[in-house]
Amino acid sequence: MELFFESRQDISLKGKVYAFQETPEIIPNPLLRPDTDADGAGASIYGSVLHDNGIYRMWYQAWPGDWNGRNCALVGYAESDNAMDWKKPKLNMVDINGSRSNNICNLGMHAPAVFVDPTAPASHRYRATGHASPRNQGAFPGLTYAAYYTAHSADGLKWEYDSIERPTWWGGDVITSTWHPERNCGVVLLKRLVHAGQLTRRSIWEAELNGGQWTEDVCALVPDAYDDMVAKHDGHVTADYYGMGTMPAGQGMVGFLWNLRHDLPAKGFGGRPFGKCDITLAYQPHRHGRWLHTFGRRDFITHRAQPWMDGGLYTASSPVEVGNEQWLFFGGTSHSHGWYVDEDWQNIEELKSLMIARKFSQIGAAKWPKNRLFGLVADPQGQVELSPRSFLPAGMKWTTSKLVLNYKTNPGGHIKVELIDNGKKDAPVLATSGILSGDELEKLIVWDKELNLKGDEQFLKFRITMNQASIYAFQLNP
Repeated sequence: MELFFESRQDISLKGKVYAFQETPEIIPNPLLRPDTDADGAGASIYGSVLHDNGIYRMWYQAWPGDWNGRNCALVGYAESDNAMDWKKPKLNMVDINGSRSNNICNLGMHAPAVFVDPTAPASHRYRATGHASPRNQGAFPGLTYAAYYTAHSADGLKWEYDSIERPTWWGGDVITSTWHPERNCGVVLLKRLVHAGQLTRRSIWEAELNGGQWTEDVCALVPDAYDDMVAKHDGHVTADYYGMGTMPAGQGMVGFLWNLRHDLPAKGFGGRPFGKCDITLAYQPHRHGRWLHTFGRRDFITHRAQPWMDGGLYTASSPVEVGNEQWLFFGGTSHSHGWYVDEDWQNIEELKSLMIARKFSQIGAAKWPKNRLFGLVADPQGQVELSPRSFLPAGMKWTTSKLVLNYKTNPGGHIKVELIDNGKKDAPVLATSGILSGDELEKLIVWDKELNLKGDEQFLKFRITMNQASIYAFQLNP
């Protein structure tokens, strides 16, 4: 569904209507814990969760009990029937401490992200992106360079790199990716270092998988002075962007931005390395459009939500639907970023051993009703006019389209939807929904008369009159 993001160009507000951001529910306890030799030091959802062939499938970063302190490329695999209770099947693929009786697949990537490409041949049905390096613990064999690579698989377990000789993108560390059904392409977000505000900072760059080909990346989000202000307000010194998960939303995309808020000392490897990550929301209204922050950049998920995640948060590449909810899995750490190294990014062995003993990362989830991340509320009364020209799918006609609305009313509140012709004097009403109330995730709007539209349809608009009510999302169905 298309979300009612405040900066949309196809809406106008009248009366006392305000934009807001919802707060998700945090499941109190971790859902996947490090409890084997393969992930004995930690389990991070530097990875993905998919609902695929009737089960939930998770690819995650496994930090083994003998972790050496370097970036890890071991990719753990887990399955669940309900997204709450996870099993780690023995894949018998990768040797860990002399045994292949573990749940590690052969992907061999740091920050692995997996998605299904419905346009690909069977051999490439599963696509993966990640950072790979011959120096990483658990590296894919045959690597020469440290960079961003892509891979494919028929089953999501046995992988082949698209090219082992040449990376898909130069650079390194965090990369996420997902399939966008409306755009019919894969969307990739990767981290790069840029110079901003007289500091070397991490930023977010965007690429695509389009027609089976990976595109060059372009700049999407660069941290600015306001990020520093938010960091200082929370007791840190500066900030940048460590990574970003995404969620397709109609033609747009939501970004779950990992804000690394820096602590002193400032010296370190690859930008300021010490601090904690919190998650804020961003939004891209349409393909190749500008990425925008939610106004005020309020935290969506904070590391303070539960004690086991007090060191920082790192999200999955995309949420997954669980019933009538969307769940965003995330890795919560018990220690701040760079806790076990000195200012020159060298291991402090005593601290590294202590982190391993404490099992420094576990995987949990935040959840919310489907498509209710942000919206518009009438407090108490107002109107929203929506011009659907920008999102009416190619070939779809007004006379056959059906409006679906996600809304909630307070006690005594209500909503009315009208189709109006804004190109004529006094904007006559062509059809109305009648009075709506309650709590609906996908309410089909039924008009009081059959639509018989003539003339120039570019002036047609939906007018949503609201009384003590909130609207979150909409879509046009054929």
